Amino acid sequence: MLARRTTIHASKHVRVFSSIYLHETKIPTYHFQDSLPKLGIPKLEDTLKKYEYSASPLVSAEELQVTKKAIASFLNGEGPKLQEELIALDKQRYSSFYNAMWFDMYLESRAPLPLNFNPQLTFKMDENESKNEQAVRATNLVSSSLRFYRTLLDEKLIPDIFHTEPKKSETPLYENLCRFSPRKFAFYTSYFFGAYPLDMSQYQGLFSSTRIPHPGKDELRKATPQQSKHIVVQRDTSFYTVQVLNDDLSPIPADAIERAFRSILQDSESSKSEPVGLLSGMERDAWARTRDQMEQSPLNKASLEAIDTALFAVCLEGDSPVTYQDISSSMLHGNGRNRWFDKSFQLIVAGNGTSAVNFEHAWGDGVAVLRYFNEVYKDSKAVAPRDKVTDRIPAISSSPSSAGVPVRLGFELDSNIRSTIEKAGNDFDSVVSSLELATMETDIVGKELLKKKKIGADGFMQMAFQLAHQRMKGYTPSTYESASTAAFKHGRTETIRSATPEAKQFALAFCDSSVSKEDRAALLLKAIKNHGSLTKDGLMGKGMDRHLFALKNLAQKNARALPELYTDKSYQVLSKIILSTSTLSSDALYAGGFGPVNDECFALAYGIEDNAARTAIATYKLGSDEFAHHLEKSLKDMRDAVCK
Repeated sequence: MLARRTTIHASKHVRVFSSIYLHETKIPTYHFQDSLPKLGIPKLEDTLKKYEYSASPLVSAEELQVTKKAIASFLNGEGPKLQEELIALDKQRYSSFYNAMWFDMYLESRAPLPLNFNPQLTFKMDENESKNEQAVRATNLVSSSLRFYRTLLDEKLIPDIFHTEPKKSETPLYENLCRFSPRKFAFYTSYFFGAYPLDMSQYQGLFSSTRIPHPGKDELRKATPQQSKHIVVQRDTSFYTVQVLNDDLSPIPADAIERAFRSILQDSESSKSEPVGLLSGMERDAWARTRDQMEQSPLNKASLEAIDTALFAVCLEGDSPVTYQDISSSMLHGNGRNRWFDKSFQLIVAGNGTSAVNFEHAWGDGVAVLRYFNEVYKDSKAVAPRDKVTDRIPAISSSPSSAGVPVRLGFELDSNIRSTIEKAGNDFDSVVSSLELATMETDIVGKELLKKKKIGADGFMQMAFQLAHQRMKGYTPSTYESASTAAFKHGRTETIRSATPEAKQFALAFCDSSVSKEDRAALLLKAIKNHGSLTKDGLMGKGMDRHLFALKNLAQKNARALPELYTDKSYQVLSKIILSTSTLSSDALYAGGFGPVNDECFALAYGIEDNAARTAIATYKLGSDEFAHHLEKSLKDMRDAVCK
């Protein structure tokens, strides 16, 4: 679900910490956008070969023969026609061939956002304990967020660039030549230096945006800078706005932000409002109908508009989660009462300073979120400790006020809406109660050990997931791992299909005591190497999933009978993801997580550090703890096979 493998080299740029910017780049933020390469449409024959290959370990031999006939029928029938239509459509746009369809897929889904879509990323704690006090941590993260916002707004944020030859490209010559290259040719100048600019279109949805529910299809709405000088703060069941930017869009002082947070934390009325935030976690059509009813009241309309136009949301959580498991649960969904899942992102700060970002997924895949996450953590960490602000705490206002003064948002709720909120709470609690969340933390294996053995760490973890599932459930599962296609204009993601014939052979070998240790090791290394090749294909947009998705979308939009390829058993099996996996590498990240995509799914958010591995496992009561047990054992057995 989350985008991955974005490398940013900014070490030679000077941070101007005392200014309103994080740093100032010589190359404008969006300078490469007009010259990025387009994502190529794969050849139909290549995609269908990969489809057959991906299906082969998941279905029986008899079912695979039926699939081969469906592939042949598609290749000799409807497939080439759809391919021609897709190519013709692609020629009309300077974009990814599936980009518009992908947005529609998210916005047309009627499923509730929590667990189904919104992921979370949890920050590491600040190393200075005094800065983890709730109001202080919230202030530092918000102040750094405002600096990130202004850096982005004024196009002073260093562009995302993948440097293959840093000695050539991280130089003043590179910067100056790229800077003065016309935007339509800037990518090619960078390419000459072995530096590959990445798409940054998703950054435009990071701030001042929200998802608005409508019947049938939602809307992504973005406010203007002058409309969006405030944040919305949630505490218990109440909402407040705080103006954090002056009229010239310069951030207000950190002390003023801290006073506002302390005022909200001291508000004795914060838990006396109806938990309107629950509505954002409803089924989307039901939420759309309820919102339409609410907006008949001018007060409700104004309050909703204040939320929609806010830079972002801040949730001052009442709990203080400590364990990896409790933190993952709190930041992924909480109790739903003090969240607004529609907002582009919510900055959650718990009572003990544990903090996370929970973000809506339609506008982006995590590329912009992870950059924001890393920059804000680094910037807030560099803030010197200061005395807590205890004087001149402003009173909560009930009407528009000056910068730094919290304004309580009011709602007029009739009996029907109150009843809807109550039902939304019961439904939310029911879903959350059916969720099992387990965690696996181990020092059995880490990047350092695997690097010494020249073994890909990500491939090693993916094979561990395959083996754990084989031991627990006895079959090879349809597996999703996301790869970012940000190397292309409007690139989003491609699927890495980790459940390969090689992965199946390796997992079965480790479950068969008659197979020698040497043969097991060879099969494991072969599967990992193959996974590395699939990953490279995914990053270069050479997977099969998005191509098949686009062709199917065209067939459906043109009201054609769906080709047999899409009604075949193999397509149904591949489409029902059993292992939904995602990893992020970040020095700022303590934990990440997302919900299972169906009732048979294991949602696996994982990270590999130098000397440890960590996985959050979410299921709907499928045995998350048991999977964690098998996963740890699998990691140990695999390590012993190839690292000793």
